Order: sequence, then C-alpha cells, then structure tokens
Amino acid sequence: MTTNLLETAAAWSVSNQFSSFTAPAQAAARRAVLDTWGVILAGRRHPVPVLAARGTPGRAGSAVELVGGTRVDAASAAFVNAVAAHVLDYDDSAVGELIGHPSAVVLPAVWAVASDVGATGDDLLTGYMTGVECMMRLAAAFGGGGAAYGRGFHSTTILGTVGAAAGAARVAGLDLATTRAAIGLAGSWASGMQATFGSPGKALQVGRAAEAAVRAVELARVGLDAGTDVLDSQLGYPRVFFGASDDDAAARADRFLSLGGSSAIGDGEASNVLADPGLRLKPYASCRGSHRSIEAAIELRRSLDLEPDEIVRVEIDPTPEARQILRYSSPETELEAKFSVEYGVAVALVDGAGGIAQFSQDRIMSPDVRRVLDKVELVPTDDVATFDEAFRPESVAVTTARGTFRNVVELELGHPHRPLSAEHASEKFVECVNEGVPGVPRSAAEEVRDVIERLSDGGSLAQLDASLVGLVAAGDDA
Repeated sequence: MTTNLLETAAAWSVSNQFSSFTAPAQAAARRAVLDTWGVILAGRRHPVPVLAARGTPGRAGSAVELVGGTRVDAASAAFVNAVAAHVLDYDDSAVGELIGHPSAVVLPAVWAVASDVGATGDDLLTGYMTGVECMMRLAAAFGGGGAAYGRGFHSTTILGTVGAAAGAARVAGLDLATTRAAIGLAGSWASGMQATFGSPGKALQVGRAAEAAVRAVELARVGLDAGTDVLDSQLGYPRVFFGASDDDAAARADRFLSLGGSSAIGDGEASNVLADPGLRLKPYASCRGSHRSIEAAIELRRSLDLEPDEIVRVEIDPTPEARQILRYSSPETELEAKFSVEYGVAVALVDGAGGIAQFSQDRIMSPDVRRVLDKVELVPTDDVATFDEAFRPESVAVTTARGTFRNVVELELGHPHRPLSAEHASEKFVECVNEGVPGVPRSAAEEVRDVIERLSDGGSLAQLDASLVGLVAAGDDA
C-alpha cells in the first residue's frame, strides 16, 4: 500500500463505484443533494451571487448556472452555483472529524463537470459521494478538522477544493495519474479564512473552491500537475493548515482509509461514512453554531406561549467554539445576523422560527426583534474552544414577570441522530424554491423535487438540467 496521502486519496477516488457506498450512505446523499439544489435555488436572487455572476461572464457551455438560468462553461457554473449554495448559510454541514459544509462546494463542481461530459444520474451521485467523503477522510487523516479551524482557516474551502476535485475527477472518468494531478492542483490553490464570516467573502471563497476543483480537472486533463507533495510535505497541508509537526505520511494515509472501518482500497467493503458520522441538514438559515440556542428559544416560546413584550432578560450560553465564529452581537446586515447567536435567539423568541424570512434585512432591523435583542446577554460557563464535534449542550434562559424559565438542547435538529423528517426536508425544498423562484406554483417545485429524487433510480441528469432551467425561466417570467 502506498504511504503517500495524495496517491492514497487519488487511488481511493478512482476505485469508487455507486456500489462502493452502502444503501444508507446513498440515501443520505440523495437527501443532501436535494437539500443543496434547494439552497442554490433559494440563494440565486441574493445580491452576492447575482453580482458574482455579473462579474464572471462565463463562456458558452453545457453546465447550468442557476442565477441566470443559462448554460455556461463548467468552471463558471461551479463558481456561481457554489456562491448561491452557501450565501444563505442554509446548506448542510458535516458531523465528525470534518468541520465544514461539504455539499455547497462539492455538488456545484461535480454537477458542472457531469453536465459537461454528459454523465448519468448515478455518475453524478458517485462523484458527489466521492467528493464529500474525501473531505471527511482528509479531515480524519490530518487528525481532525479542529486544528485548522482553530487556526482561523475555513475547512469548507481548504478541504472542499480537494474533495470537490476528487469528485469531479471521478465523474469525468479520469485515470489514476490524472486524478492525482487534479487533486494536487486543487490542493495547491486552497485558501479561505474565518475572518470573512459575516461578509460576502465567505460564500465567494466557497465558490472559488468549487471553481478551482473544476479548473484542476481541466488542467490535469492536458497534462499539468502540482507535484506530489501538496498533501504530505511539511511545506504543504500538514503544517501550513493543520500545524502538524510530524512527518508521518503513512499514518495520515492509514487514517484516510480507516475512517468508518475501511482499511484498504478496493477491499469490497462498502463505505457508510456519509450515513455515519454523516451530514446534518439545517432547519435554520444561519451558522450551525447557533442552532442549539435557536432551537432552545423556539421551544421556550412555544411551551410558555410567550409574548415578546413579556421578556425582561434573556441569558444564553453558547459554546466557546460558537463564540469564536458568531462574532456579531448586534448585527447590521443579514450576513452578520447569520453569525450572531444573540440575534438568532431574539428572532426565534419573537417569531418562533429561524428560516430564510427571519434572516432577511427587513426582519433584522425590525423594532420588535431589536427590542428583544437588546435584552439578550451572553453568560458563558466555559472558555476553551476545542472544536470537538460533540461540543456540549446549550441553554437559553428567559426571565419574565412569571419567573425565569430555562431550556437546554443537547443535540440540534438536523443532526443525523435527530434528522429532519422527510416532510420537513420536502417543505424546506419548497420554501427554498419560493424564495429563489417566486411566482411558480407549488406543483412546479414538487416536479423538480421528484426529478432530483429519481436521479439514482435511472433518472436522467439531462432531464434534471432542463427542469431546473425551465423552473428558473418560469419564475423569472412570472
């Protein structure tokens, strides 16, 4: 077995077939791609992807770019669609070693290449599962994503560009040497910092990661590479992003392969990593670090039949990890509000919800929400951020004339151990379509949803592409 992580990741990627993943993993992938196409549609009218599309005039091509509803070259489509996927912070996140949003970067890249090469629905899903799982395995290989995240890097992009390249290479049918070159090129361009959180830069860097993955595949095809040390050298990922002082490439390669119990490439054992540890689909349109507190607030409002004017004081206790990234105590923009646990709790107490509407610019500045926001106090009980996946329970305490009432949420809704119901996931997709393509009937959203859900049952990617373009055109003409 090779001891080079780049070689290991490439060989693993090339070996994957649809049957390389368990039935639960395939089901998780189907749920996640439906969710991701939904959030792309929801984000398509947001100013950030609209301006990104305007500043990225793509060449004519076969890939669908959903902001304009046009067909452009694969790299341009991947960039714009990934920006739209991430701008609302409504896209999924990983559980386990990876701290980040895999689908927002992987699906746009894989989808663009799949449309470009005329791939099938099964091909697309195989590439998607390869890309997302590659991200998760790389995080494990480097000892967990917390090391890079704790240093201020955005794991979605530094690992996403590599995972997306692996998935795009798989759907393009590249051989081992060309896949290795594509992954290495993508890794050499990796970047992304948490300093952008709450600004357009966060979604834009996800778009750049997806675009880089596609460009890496294109350049690898014509014979270019970035050497063989990007994932292994102390001048590459181990020390630059993860602060590792060791040079044990063999151990990293072994951790890559052993995640989820697998131990060798092509050993016939189907991978269940996408199901366990899995992905969490978001019920709220904000950073996942605020979700336990938002859920606690929603439950308090419902159980107490609480009126906003009753509230005297609100105490919250988010984790140290959440406090590092949820930096805006009094947000002024919708992007800042997505990184404000104080705002998320305030609007949840007023509206009893945390969807797209709650994080609109108008709602953020509305007087009733601001009055409650002024009463929210951060009362932390611990100080050390470990970025351990488990984190810890979070509590919200509301004081009224009736007394003080506290609610604790140990595991947020959307986690694989508390998944969204099929009905909730379906309604989220319809909500997303209504946001991004207003004016189309519910039946149109449900028709596209059904086409997506049939992808792995002999469904046609070409039919899906046509359905999405038609949906956007109908909405824009309405």
